[in-house]
Amino acid sequence: GDSGPSPPSSPGWGLRDDGAAVRHGRLLACNSILSTRWGASLMADRSVGPAIVSSVRSCMRDRTATVRAAACRAVGPVLGKSLPPCPALDASRTSADECPRGPGPASSPSVRGATTLRELRGDILRATRAGESADVQLALARGLTRATRIMPDLFLCRTGMPVMD
Repeated sequence: GDSGPSPPSSPGWGLRDDGAAVRHGRLLACNSILSTRWGASLMADRSVGPAIVSSVRSCMRDRTATVRAAACRAVGPVLGKSLPPCPALDASRTSADECPRGPGPASSPSVRGATTLRELRGDILRATRAGESADVQLALARGLTRATRIMPDLFLCRTGMPVMD
């Protein structure tokens, strides 16, 4: 007898790469969850935040355009929900210990927030190249727009200026 629809791994669903479909689904879930009111607390968590950034970063380098587009879209809440860098840190100050918010270890949320943009900047710029798919570029534009809606001053820093340019 017929046991119902075939599972997603079968050729009948038209998916060429189950791995890409799983990565795409994870990125959609990440985008949705981080866009909620709990997104900032997830990004501030020392075990969750870096894992999310690492996953999004690796997916921005994926060979599948659909996965890259989903990663570019997820960049918005990842950047927007990361805590902003300390405003006192500029070109002359490089230590979080000089922040008026108080001293903190290198893994403190404020330092990780500055690091998130710095970590993703190269991949963001790579996605803007002329050879990249228009779908990926559009998803990046939507992701960066979302990030600036969440955190309006995100790119108004030394780290963010190359992205603005």
